[in-house]
Amino acid sequence: MLHTLFGRALGYDCIFFVEYFALDFIMEGNECRGIMAYNMADGTLHRMKANATVIATGGYGRAY
Repeated sequence: MLHTLFGRALGYDCIFFVEYFALDFIMEGNECRGIMAYNMADGTLHRMKANATVIATGGYGRAY
């Protein structure tokens, strides 16, 4: 199921950040505007702005 979901998401031009670890949310009032993330591959920090934020903490059956 995981490979099917991943393949279908790529068909919609989704971007995946596989080797990134979210450190903190960037909040504006009560709205999340992005995250601060650590790239585990090269050790760099990144600020990622977003219009929407999805928190996926587990497999497909546990996506919130």
